Amino acid sequence: WQPFTYMWLHGGPLHLLFNMLFLWMAGPPLEMVWGSQRFLKFYLQCGIGAGLVILGWNGLLSIWDPWMRAVPTLGASGAIYGIVTGFCLLWPDRTIILLFPPMPIRAIWLVPLLFFLDFLFGGVGNVSYIGHLGGVLVAAGLMRRELRSAINWRSLRYRWHRMRMRNRLRAVRRDEWERRRNDDVRH
Repeated sequence: WQPFTYMWLHGGPLHLLFNMLFLWMAGPPLEMVWGSQRFLKFYLQCGIGAGLVILGWNGLLSIWDPWMRAVPTLGASGAIYGIVTGFCLLWPDRTIILLFPPMPIRAIWLVPLLFFLDFLFGGVGNVSYIGHLGGVLVAAGLMRRELRSAINWRSLRYRWHRMRMRNRLRAVRRDEWERRRNDDVRH
C-alpha cells in the first residue's frame, strides 16, 4: 500500500502549503476540462506512478550499493508535478506569474523551471527529485497526444518564428521611440 499511501502524508506545513498552492493553481482548469472523475483518476495515477518510480529507483540503488538505505518518501509532490505537467501540456502558451520571483513565464517552461529551482535550492530536507520526475514522466505518458502536439517540429518552428517576429517588432518600436525622443530633444 505504500506507493499509494505515501502521497497522503507530508513532511511539514511548508511542504503541504506549496503542494496545495500548485494544486490550487493547476487543478481547477484541468478539472473543468476533464471533469472530476477523470481529474481524480489522473491525479491518483500520477501519484501512484511516482511512488512506483521511487520504488524502482530505490531498488536500482540497492543493487548498485547493497549497504545504501532507501529514504522514506512523503508527500503528494509526484502527483502535483503530474497535474502541473498536464496543465502545461494543455495550455503551453498561457502566461503564469510566479510568486518568487514575481515574473511572467510561459506555462511550457514551468516544469523545467521547477526542476531547476529544485536543483538550485536542493538539499533541504528529504526532497524526492525522483518522485517529482516520476510524476512528470507518468503525466507525459498519460498525455502522449498532448505532448506530441506541444513538442513537435512544426510547433517548435512556429514558436521560433513567433519569437523572431516579436523581437523584430520590439526593435521597430525601440527605433520609433528613439526617433521620437531625438525629435523632442531637438525641438
